[in-house]
Amino acid sequence: MVHEDQGKLVQVVAAEDGLLAPPSRYVLREENRPAAGAEPAKLTIPIVDLSILAKPNGVEEAAKLRSALQSWGLFVVTGHGMPKEFLDEILHATRKFFHLPLEEKQKCSNVIGGAMFQNEGYGTDRIDSDEQILDCCDRLCMAPTATGG
Repeated sequence: MVHEDQGKLVQVVAAEDGLLAPPSRYVLREENRPAAGAEPAKLTIPIVDLSILAKPNGVEEAAKLRSALQSWGLFVVTGHGMPKEFLDEILHATRKFFHLPLEEKQKCSNVIGGAMFQNEGYGTDRIDSDEQILDCCDRLCMAPTATGG
């Protein structure tokens, strides 16, 4: 069973009549916000080179990948071998999808039949509790599938 707010998309919430400020579910509590005037931390997103990772001596790169996933949850990928033209096609297709009307995007919903959440699809992150602070964006998560050939 999914949380009752799981299917509410950010753009739908933002379009509600009389909405003068973000709903409290999207606002970080005062005690969890960074201190005013605090110097922002200088952060560097980890970079993982897949061409090194695939080699027998890629132990250090594997350690970087593990660390990035444990501490950041994301990383920049280099050495993947995908041509720029292919990456440009992906970017174009993604932009095209997000410019579709809402009804079209919801055909790819990450909530199945209003009762089951799945990571793949279009929508919001999983909502597990009424206290959870919600992220103010909609996502499209796609998993690769094998194709016969």
